[in-house]
Amino acid sequence: MLNAKVRTIISCSLFCWSISFLPIRVNGQIHRCATEEWLQTQALTYPEIFKKKVVAQQKIQQWIASNPVLPRSNITLPVVVHVLWHEAEEDISDAQIQSQIDILNQDFNALNREIGTIPNEFATSTADVGIKFCLAKVDEQGNPTNGITRTFTPIRNIGNNPNLVKFSDRGGVDAWNTEKYINIWVAKRSDGFLGIATAPSEFPSEDDGLVIDYTVFGNIETAEQSAPYHLGRTTTHEMGHFLGLQHLWGKRTENSDCMDDDGIPDTPIQRTSYSRRCPTTPQFSCGSSDMYMNFMNYTDDACMSMFTLGQKMVMLATIFELRTGLIGQNLCEEQNTSIQPIAIERNIRIYPNPVYTSFQIVSEQPIDIQRIFVVNNLGQICFTQYFPQDYHFDVSHLLAGIYVVYIQTNSTYLSSSLVIIK
Repeated sequence: MLNAKVRTIISCSLFCWSISFLPIRVNGQIHRCATEEWLQTQALTYPEIFKKKVVAQQKIQQWIASNPVLPRSNITLPVVVHVLWHEAEEDISDAQIQSQIDILNQDFNALNREIGTIPNEFATSTADVGIKFCLAKVDEQGNPTNGITRTFTPIRNIGNNPNLVKFSDRGGVDAWNTEKYINIWVAKRSDGFLGIATAPSEFPSEDDGLVIDYTVFGNIETAEQSAPYHLGRTTTHEMGHFLGLQHLWGKRTENSDCMDDDGIPDTPIQRTSYSRRCPTTPQFSCGSSDMYMNFMNYTDDACMSMFTLGQKMVMLATIFELRTGLIGQNLCEEQNTSIQPIAIERNIRIYPNPVYTSFQIVSEQPIDIQRIFVVNNLGQICFTQYFPQDYHFDVSHLLAGIYVVYIQTNSTYLSSSLVIIK
């Protein structure tokens, strides 16, 4: 193990090296997103990033090809928010944090009030993504939590540098298990960028998550004074990146020659990012109307309103192929609610979960299990079987998705979630 002095020297060296590559604020100009710029910077340290990106995109496209029809998925993803503060005002309230969770749930489920402003030509492409977010109710050790951590940092503007903000020994705070939780670090940024996110399968697991400036997180208190970025859409935008989406104009700063794209058929190719603009319909570039109101643009918060069906496909593919650990964990439920703790008390569990082809029910003490039912999100029984001698259940014929397994005993029913991936 490295001693504290050596770790400090390494951390300081990393900080000085990394900020030398970071874009800085020019003439006070603010930019919504630094995700692509940070990717290019980190590729100097992790040259394998771009190869991983290609593999991730291949998995996403393969999943989409195998799942042409997607019902509403009703996926709930657990979030932990790490508040890093140096000045007292940076220690934002629980209410402000909850306001951001509420905004995510509105935006990802087509419940935002701006949904009615979408132009008619794009209305049929608008998606209710069917993803919900919650502040985690269970921490890594299985204890109750409100899903928020608060840490004083001696480093001013620590949000500028993900190499610091995500590590306790560098003045930040370590991520909770990134396989099971979406980690969001909220801290002060002064580099001209409001947010940044890691795309799936690109960075080391301890780096995985979002970093958002405290002045644009949610829509109350410190966010109220941050117009035109005062409605929480920076986090919505970065969550899109976290779930596999690119900017509509592709990988460049802007798409001046109309040669780049996000690879999604129902998001038209566009030339400009619409940074710090709130345009009116229509806007044209690259031979078609621009979907400037899409959450993956840089438009002002008040002019953002939609994800598309194609973007929904990519995000669900990302969850079921690349971020499967986020689902099926029951981390959004109080430990003393629902029927699940009965199964835990009796040491009954489903293994593996998520599952590709078959699972088994494991019980560490005798229990009279008579039959199991697998029920989809429409309440339909998709599979039933009496308890076999080998305890294995083949569900390879079922579509990818989230199901509930009901376990019938001689006196009651127990239940547990089951995630099937393809």
